[in-house]
Amino acid sequence: MVVEDVDQAFTFVAGGGTYSGFVQNRVVLAVDGTYDFLWRIHDTSFSGVQPFDIRAFRIGLFGASVVGLNANYLTDGLGEVGPDAARVLAEPRQNYVNFLFGSNLSAGQDSYFFFLDTTATSYGFTGIYDFVGSGSPDISGVYSTFAPLASVPEPATWGMFLAGFGMLGGTMRRRMRRTVRFA
Repeated sequence: MVVEDVDQAFTFVAGGGTYSGFVQNRVVLAVDGTYDFLWRIHDTSFSGVQPFDIRAFRIGLFGASVVGLNANYLTDGLGEVGPDAARVLAEPRQNYVNFLFGSNLSAGQDSYFFFLDTTATSYGFTGIYDFVGSGSPDISGVYSTFAPLASVPEPATWGMFLAGFGMLGGTMRRRMRRTVRFA
């Protein structure tokens, strides 16, 4: 079930002109009660003297590690170009992923929805994304997107945490009661 669907305009100035369009940011509540995050680039255009393409869509500050998540794209809906790969950055940036378009996303083309299937049970508008152009180093400005929120520990976890501190405090107190007597 789609719970959020926001279209966001973008403008990317590089390569002798301006590449613009929209990013559709979507959050879906899956049947298992977790949230999936989807993006689609559409209604793209270029004005200028030397056209360039989008080579990568980069997501950052995703709120959770993307290592091990299912990253893919949907071919049963809108769009005509999907990313060829999703690359996760190394530590400490394992909450960043680059969706790479092998043949690039040219002006006038729309991407398929591409997604990250997560185990998140809450989300916010706390992530970021940007674009990498076909020229080097053409990198766009940064835009906001939906992302998982950090999970809150379960009550049982808090109970174990507090019990552990209590035992540690009791042990330290017992050790402090010892007195030294001099003859």
